[in-house]
Amino acid sequence: MVESGVASVEVRSRYVFFFSSRRRHTRYISVTGVQTCALPIFSASGVISVTGAATLGADVTLDTTGSSTTGANITFTSTINGAHALILKTGTSGDIDLKGIVGGTSLASLSATGAIITLEKAVTTTGAQSYTGATTIDGDLTSASGVISVTGAATLGADVTLEIGRAHV
Repeated sequence: MVESGVASVEVRSRYVFFFSSRRRHTRYISVTGVQTCALPIFSASGVISVTGAATLGADVTLDTTGSSTTGANITFTSTINGAHALILKTGTSGDIDLKGIVGGTSLASLSATGAIITLEKAVTTTGAQSYTGATTIDGDLTSASGVISVTGAATLGADVTLEIGRAHV
């Protein structure tokens, strides 16, 4: 259980299951191993780092802004799967780095808001993808039926394919 005001939380195991109510105001969260995440995690300007494959067990929000517009970094070092929505918020000073394939099992949607957003591999959703901030895209973006939008400077770091079902880019 992550308590309000805790300075840091570090979890290292093969399986970590989060099935609980809203947690907030930790300063640093580091999770290593295979994750199933099914709750929002709010951090008061503290880094969130997930090392290992992650599966969404419900719609999930990771927010490092606390009560301000600034925030801290959010990093996923491996794959993210699960037929649920993922919302990532790092405010005006935090970065989002998704190093693995996102949506090998399609996510419902993905929304990322941060100073710098880096998509190092392919992203696949059944619904919308929204990126707000300076975004570097190194992998294909695919949406079965939702809009793909980038608000801010976009940099293509590789040959990229944008594929949508019945919506608009």
